[in-house]
Amino acid sequence: MRHGIPNLALACLLLGAPAVAQQPEPAEPAEPSAPAAAASPDDLEQRLRVVERKLELAEEQAAERAKTAPAVTAGADGFGLRSADGAFQLRLRALVQEDGRFFFGDDERPIHDTFVLRRARPILEGTLWKIVDFKVMPDFGLGSSVLQDAYLDLRFSSAVRLRAGKAKVPVGLEALLEDANLPFVERGLPSNLAPVRDLGLQLTGEPLGGRLVYAVGVFNGVPDGASGDGDNSDDKDFAARLMFRPFQRPASEPPAPVGLAFGVGASYGDQSGTASAPNLPSYRSPSLQPVFTYRNDGTGAGTAVADGQRVRLAPQMWLYSGPWLVFAEWTESRQEVRLDAASAELVHRAWQVAGLWAITGESVTERGAVPRRPFDPKARGWGGLLLSIRYGELEADRDAFPLFADPTRSVARIANSGASLGWSLNRAVKLVVDYQHTTFEGGGSGGDRETEQALLTRVQLNF
Repeated sequence: MRHGIPNLALACLLLGAPAVAQQPEPAEPAEPSAPAAAASPDDLEQRLRVVERKLELAEEQAAERAKTAPAVTAGADGFGLRSADGAFQLRLRALVQEDGRFFFGDDERPIHDTFVLRRARPILEGTLWKIVDFKVMPDFGLGSSVLQDAYLDLRFSSAVRLRAGKAKVPVGLEALLEDANLPFVERGLPSNLAPVRDLGLQLTGEPLGGRLVYAVGVFNGVPDGASGDGDNSDDKDFAARLMFRPFQRPASEPPAPVGLAFGVGASYGDQSGTASAPNLPSYRSPSLQPVFTYRNDGTGAGTAVADGQRVRLAPQMWLYSGPWLVFAEWTESRQEVRLDAASAELVHRAWQVAGLWAITGESVTERGAVPRRPFDPKARGWGGLLLSIRYGELEADRDAFPLFADPTRSVARIANSGASLGWSLNRAVKLVVDYQHTTFEGGGSGGDRETEQALLTRVQLNF
């Protein structure tokens, strides 16, 4: 036991603990601490200034980033990219139309009922440096690949725009309407006589706040109702169109309750053809059946060809107010032709009058009607209904028979009446049903061709 206590003390020293437990001394009471001094009004104001400045710096940095950040858009007008300042833009749209064609009473000249992919067009549009616009639009409809539009516009102002490339030729009224905005499935008879698309240069604009619309240009030259991608001669066509819109208002103001436009389109050229490239047109009914064709057997002695001046004249007008629109056009095409040693100047004429009524009350313009209540059964929206009627005639020059016109495929006079009901579910989707009644007189085959009765349908996607 004697040795236990010294050993315990040694162990406590080694472990850093006191060998002998001592009673703690009583703690003295702590003095109360002094309260923190309250911030002065000047300090608070200074801190507030610091916070406000930090917020200002953050906003300035966000604004600087927004100036350089591109914007991505998606909506009823397609998909797009846009630079922050709007100087550079890219838009992707599309137009798809599937049609049905069904014929009745075609006992003498049977025509197949069919569905066709009428148009399938991806559309690429854009702007460069704020003043250069461009458009590229191929078409894969009807089982072929065609470049419909490919042009650029140098936009000096709303009154002056220079267009270069392949685009519509400024002559016919309905021929110039966008394909997605047609009130009928197919265009009327006067569009047979007007050029469609061609390569060239044209100057266009809308001065006087849009009350005047003009276009003038030079083009390779294409036959009536045709489009072209090249040229086989040195001759060129000159085309111009002038329209007056007396009630037009600037874009910054509400549209006028009445829209009126009247004017004229025209073209002039000197064209010549060969047996392999006659440079002459063929005409079709509103259901796209051949109704007039020149002789063409592939030989110089049996093929009619263009051989001289071609002049077109196309007065036109439209008038709309609220849910009503009426448009009319008359077109004449004069062409010097030759078949072997025989020659003549042939004059073909066509006209039509059409009326449109938005049953559901939308305002109708030359661009159609946008439904006020897009289709949505839950919201009691049923889209817009547009009823359209038209009457038109095409008369081929009687001097074309029997020498220049193909007697098996040509008639002398065509009269067409049609009615159409279009249902726009929204801005992108439209359903159309047409009935077209077309009668024929004369020609080279002896007797009148049987009446053509056609039911045409269309399902359209356009965005």
